[in-house]
Amino acid sequence: YGLVSELAGVDKEDKAAEEANKWLETQGLPLLLPVDSVPQWEHFLNGTNGRPQSLYVSNKAVLKWPYKLVAGDQVYSMWSGQLYPNCSTIASIATTGPALPLLDEIHLFGELLNLGLPQEKVDAIMDIDHCGDGKLFNVEEDPTEQTDLSADAKYAATLQGLRKDLEDFNKGIFEPNRGAPVMGSCWSSMKVGGVYGPFVATDNFYSPVAFTPKQLEDNKTATRDLEYVERVLLPNRTKQIEWFTEQVGDLSRLLNGKAFDKCLHPDSGVETAVVV
Repeated sequence: YGLVSELAGVDKEDKAAEEANKWLETQGLPLLLPVDSVPQWEHFLNGTNGRPQSLYVSNKAVLKWPYKLVAGDQVYSMWSGQLYPNCSTIASIATTGPALPLLDEIHLFGELLNLGLPQEKVDAIMDIDHCGDGKLFNVEEDPTEQTDLSADAKYAATLQGLRKDLEDFNKGIFEPNRGAPVMGSCWSSMKVGGVYGPFVATDNFYSPVAFTPKQLEDNKTATRDLEYVERVLLPNRTKQIEWFTEQVGDLSRLLNGKAFDKCLHPDSGVETAVVV
């Protein structure tokens, strides 16, 4: 954002946010943070570092060039070749889990879906690296982050400094209560032609919709589905799991590799895999 603003010759600061902060302050509410994007064009031209201070990557990672700290449980911590998955991947499924990681925290109807797997299996299929208080990498010399420097006394000060930076950043993390899924949005969508939009206190908000014959039929199907969700699925977690299993089938088929068809070994010696 800072770079594009610089190239366009416009101010990167958010004047509307600055004005809003005046009112927020009088109400004792949290203020909107300033834009932290740094214009980079001149740094590109001059070969200089445009952000020598720490950069907040996530609530589990911080970067202060050339050092990067990653902490906590890091999912998808893996290195793959240019072609992935391949035949070697499939051959090792029994010990390393499926070739493709599962999604992080699968939710069903707004609640975390427990697949009933032991933590060791979850670690394997999601390639979780338990980084604890943090692993330290020099991303200039080690861009693929394979050499952890956190145990090297030479980097102790850097390690502690980045841990402190991450702790300070996380004190101001924006993590509001985002509410829970509600059926009202679905019912409202159906009434206005199948599009999402405002659904709270929307009496007389939408213009009348002239439904096509197909939309009328679709609404009948949607009504049956929504009523089933409200009456049967939402109040009963067991029913939700049964419904999920009926829709997606046996997840163990993915976990034990049966979702893969066969490996092809072309004359070139390059491994390939066919996924079905």
